[in-house]
Amino acid sequence: MLLQHCDWENDVLKSGKPVLVAFLGGWSQPCLLMNPIIEALGREFTVCKVNVQTSAELATTHHLSSFPTFVIFRDGQTIATHVGLTSEATLRREMTEFSRA
Repeated sequence: MLLQHCDWENDVLKSGKPVLVAFLGGWSQPCLLMNPIIEALGREFTVCKVNVQTSAELATTHHLSSFPTFVIFRDGQTIATHVGLTSEATLRREMTEFSRA
């Protein structure tokens, strides 16, 4: 499920299953390049897209300064982080692994 506008508290922090959060800047070419991968992963897993221009407080809270940044959360905890262009295979493997745990 791809969440364009997620309820941070319920969809991410209280989720018992892994949630891939993509922190993206609309101005960034790497962020734009990752969109098809994010959408593909959103067909299999819960993925939340966060626009850091309109949700700067989330990026600040998580001490993020480079974009794209991908954070996998489960039960409100960060369980993996990737900064920059990241392969679909890497994100898919981790989401699959964390879904089984």
